[in-house]
Amino acid sequence: MTVRQVLFRAKFCSVILIGFLTLCARAQSVRVDLPRDFRNADRAIVKEPAIVIAIPNENELYLDGRRVQQKSLGGEIERLTQGKSEGSKIVYLACGAIIPYRVVIAILNVVRDQEVGEIGLIVDSAQNQPAMSLVFPIEVPLPWKAGMEMSKLKPNPLTLVAAISSDGRLTLNHDSGPKRGQLCFASAPKGLGTDPRRLQEWLECLFENRTGQHAYAIGMETRADLPLAQRIEKTVFVKGTLSLKYVDVLRVIDAVKGSGAHPVGLQIDGLPE
Repeated sequence: MTVRQVLFRAKFCSVILIGFLTLCARAQSVRVDLPRDFRNADRAIVKEPAIVIAIPNENELYLDGRRVQQKSLGGEIERLTQGKSEGSKIVYLACGAIIPYRVVIAILNVVRDQEVGEIGLIVDSAQNQPAMSLVFPIEVPLPWKAGMEMSKLKPNPLTLVAAISSDGRLTLNHDSGPKRGQLCFASAPKGLGTDPRRLQEWLECLFENRTGQHAYAIGMETRADLPLAQRIEKTVFVKGTLSLKYVDVLRVIDAVKGSGAHPVGLQIDGLPE
């Protein structure tokens, strides 16, 4: 399936104080208890055209510091991005760590419908590091539309999906871990369980083997101008259960990104309860 690439960069007037993000955007400031202690997110980069959506809890929603209703969010984003090129349509989400994941997914669906060029998830820095705003780069698949022919879709067989169940158990392409005698068994001999670090180690092993086999991403077969590591297929999508907390999904995204996966995708359609 074709996917829309969305990169995360940050633009907002922000101050981090004791785990809180103050968004000094437009009319008022919004305090959000950001998810924190991530080691693999990217340092935020200021980019002028961006819109900031703040979700401090499941009952409040702010757009550039102004409280809005979810039903009007799409129209507000359309108004703010009207006349801009796709590369200038940038939206960032600053969401509370423990809000239900279903709330974030609902907002991401609205944002995606506006066909923005970039979306960003803002998090806080790792423990014992200077406080700073960080972001995760991901992709979001295009929504399924009536009239699309399933027979013409050719998903990449090398694409990986890391799923998180309602009790936090992890699988990679439906497997709970490599089996004895299989490739990369030593990277997670006890299976994945609920530990994102085991997932990261399994992915690292898989990517190392793909590099040795020259398993190129589509379109990268002849890109001799790029380092080999950048040409290997390392796409991983993260699929979280709606009943999880937002931070639970971010922990897995952090591990996936730490493995060297690129791009990292976020599945937002057809998620289980």
